[in-house]
Order: sequence, then structure tokens, then C-alpha cells
Amino acid sequence: MKLTNNQIFAVNGVLSELVNEKLTGSFKFKLFKTKAELERAIEIVQKALEGVVDEEEVTEIAEQTQDLNIELLTEAELEPLPLSMAQLVLLQAIIKEGDK
Repeated sequence: MKLTNNQIFAVNGVLSELVNEKLTGSFKFKLFKTKAELERAIEIVQKALEGVVDEEEVTEIAEQTQDLNIELLTEAELEPLPLSMAQLVLLQAIIKEGDK
């Protein structure tokens, strides 16, 4: 799945907010793997941004895409989590549409 670097940071931020939520079953491992993959991608972005001060170049890097090995989340998996509308909007890029 391809995500922009901006999307990667946004999704990772939401998953970071959920770190202390108690999860059961295989879903917790799916989220763990997703978070690990996002953090790997963030390291790449952080290295690319080292020493960059030009605002246009920062924007260009933020808009670049990376191909990630993550599974889409389903509505049913996310349903028990206490998510705000803002969090759902940020997670939208990795939610499988129409799967309840």
C-alpha cells in the first residue's frame, strides 16, 4: 500500500494515541505490525529531512509516497476502540471501505 509521508505521520500519530488501549485477539498484533512498519517509514523520512531547511523541499519530501507492507484495518476491528472523528479521518487511508 502506498501512503504519502504526511499520511504515514498522521496514521502513526493516531496509533501512538492508542498505545495504552487494551486490545484482544489477533487485532493487537495487526496494529503492532502496522505501527512497526510506520515507524520504519518515519525513520526514512527523518533521515531525508536531516539538514533540510528549504520549506519547498520539506513540502516535497512530505508529499512523496512510500510503499508499505501493512494490512488494511476493518470497521469491525476499529469499532470497539474509542476513536474521535478526527482520528478516523486520519486513519481513513488504512481503513478497508465497506467492510463491517
